[in-house]
Amino acid sequence: MTEQAGTLGLSAQALAGFGPDLRRRLLIAMIRWMNGAAYPPREAQLETLASALATGRDATLGGCRFRHRQDRITISREPRAVMGPVPADTLWDHRWHMVGPYQPDLEIRALGADGLRLCPGWRDLAPRDALIVSPSVWHLNHLIAAPLAGKPAGWQAKLGPTFGMFILSH
Repeated sequence: MTEQAGTLGLSAQALAGFGPDLRRRLLIAMIRWMNGAAYPPREAQLETLASALATGRDATLGGCRFRHRQDRITISREPRAVMGPVPADTLWDHRWHMVGPYQPDLEIRALGADGLRLCPGWRDLAPRDALIVSPSVWHLNHLIAAPLAGKPAGWQAKLGPTFGMFILSH
């Protein structure tokens, strides 16, 4: 399993090799880590997700996007499910802290496709699906910083806890 810019990746073959109970628990943990939900999705929804992944199809569940590419499954937040803007000193999307030169009129929100276009060189850093839902700092409609997309401007995006730590604590 890999973790990059708030997304998770794993081998489709590895996921298929787990027994049904372990696969179910892993899917629940990935979704809850990503969306911050207190409760897992319904069992029928999990079964539909597992079936889609087993047959190589993309799927969404709980505000998370599961994409099948070659023999990898990448899990990221769904763009329409990420949290809206919050003040720059606030936890964003249940798991991101932004650290930098705080000012009261700044806000944290998803970078989005428009913000990503303002970050040259992003292709060398992380997948597009990860970056458009990554945290960024804005002042009104002006992008101030997008640390994960190569425009730090003195800001850092800190993800906590890591997926490994989340599993150990749950």
